[in-house]
Amino acid sequence: MSILTRFMEFLDARPQAPQPAHGFDRVQIAAAALLIELARQDTSFDDDERQTIVRIVRERFELSDDDAAALIAQAAHEQEEAWDDWMFREKIRSGFPPEERINIVEMLWEVAYADNSLDPFEASLIGRIADSIGVKREDTKAAQDRISAKASA
Repeated sequence: MSILTRFMEFLDARPQAPQPAHGFDRVQIAAAALLIELARQDTSFDDDERQTIVRIVRERFELSDDDAAALIAQAAHEQEEAWDDWMFREKIRSGFPPEERINIVEMLWEVAYADNSLDPFEASLIGRIADSIGVKREDTKAAQDRISAKASA
């Protein structure tokens, strides 16, 4: 048995965090955590970005305002506690079909453009996330173009 196999078995055997009272699934938490990570990528995690994240999770996951806020709070906590975002990326890669992963990339672009400026570090992070969740570069660029057009309209 390889070291990687043993490590993966160890990760799978770890006690899972209890499901929150709101019943968010791990995929929703992972998506929200990546949105938060992106917003924190530049030096300012401002109110526009916060409101964009609230709107995105409310609309995409069909949540009430209170549930959206609770999801974001839980995701922020888990994102702060995580040593790496690999587990969030892996949960999205395995938990969403390809077209939904493109939607996740679109959500990331929405957050990146929320403050009306695209930080190069944000763009780089989106590219790395998209690649690691199995979204092709041309789909990532198309998602950016769609969101950029909306932001400039």
